[in-house]
Amino acid sequence: MQSRWLYWLHWLTLITGLIVGVLFAVSWEIYNLLLNVGDDYHRSYNVWSANDAKINGDHLNYVNMDSLESYFASDDEMMMIPDENMKTQMNSIKLTCLIQVKKSNILSTLNQTWASRCNQSFFYFSSSDLPDNSTLPNVDNIALISGSSSRLFFKSKLSSWKLFCSVLLKTNFIKSQYSSADWFLIAPSNVLFIIENLRRYLISFNSSNQFYLGLPYNNHAPINYNSFDSGIVLSRAAFNSLMEVIKLTNNCNSNYLSSKRLSLDRRMDVAIGQILNTHGVEPLDTRDKLGRARFLGLSLDRHIFADDLDFDHPFWQHNVYHFPNGPNCCSDHLISIPDSSMRQIRFYYYLMYQVRVNGRLNPLTGRI
Repeated sequence: MQSRWLYWLHWLTLITGLIVGVLFAVSWEIYNLLLNVGDDYHRSYNVWSANDAKINGDHLNYVNMDSLESYFASDDEMMMIPDENMKTQMNSIKLTCLIQVKKSNILSTLNQTWASRCNQSFFYFSSSDLPDNSTLPNVDNIALISGSSSRLFFKSKLSSWKLFCSVLLKTNFIKSQYSSADWFLIAPSNVLFIIENLRRYLISFNSSNQFYLGLPYNNHAPINYNSFDSGIVLSRAAFNSLMEVIKLTNNCNSNYLSSKRLSLDRRMDVAIGQILNTHGVEPLDTRDKLGRARFLGLSLDRHIFADDLDFDHPFWQHNVYHFPNGPNCCSDHLISIPDSSMRQIRFYYYLMYQVRVNGRLNPLTGRI
């Protein structure tokens, strides 16, 4: 009897040892995987993009820019300088910029930098974003939208969609400024735009057709949309489609469009995407022919320094069209740099428009 008991104890010990050994081996492999993630995989956007995103020229959905090559001289020193024909086309584009601002003291920075390069700039504020003692200049291109209501100890804010809708429906913007523009740039104030690069990009499109440009994104939304944080660019035809819907509602307090049987998201950029989607207009792939971004999603330094942006950062999960991380992230004709402080906007602007490199033409100013 005792020998039988020792027999089963022997097998039980052996089986238990095997199970413990397997569990230990598996645990060790998992530990090594997690330990090495930072060096071999976790921070390797290149591995992820090569295996999963498949970034290469055959997969890009960019607008064909080959016709533009004839506008440039063949010499490498001149490749970035538009000739007179292109300059004429770029300058003929009427661009209106709608800029959401949260602090009145940054207006001077915007007016002295990129906003001055739009044909028209229109700034709008929400009363809930400004301190009670703030004052705004009494000029036609600034609108203060009152939408917050004081209740006990808190204020209820307008959603970003209702704020934007109110700007288009209830201000003097709707009366004059939008009717004469070819293109509309909609953006927050903490983005630096290189307007000349935007104009160059836009000459390959006809504003009489519906175009919806920017950084295609999807952060838990029913459709893809262009991120407001990177700037949204609408052709005149697309903007008119948006205005038609807003005029039909005649009320920015409702998120339901009965004419479209559509419930709009509270986020302005998602709502714009939803409305344009009902017209068959979707975000275009705005990367250049090398798969590099024209519209960035985060600050410039986070894209340039690859180690600052893990491949599993939420941005890469929500960004629709992947582009490289690191020094090759950005198009030579970069258009927008988000998440920029006023100090950075002035700094970038100074480098682009004031600093001259000996022996080379500045592509933005045309000066040596």
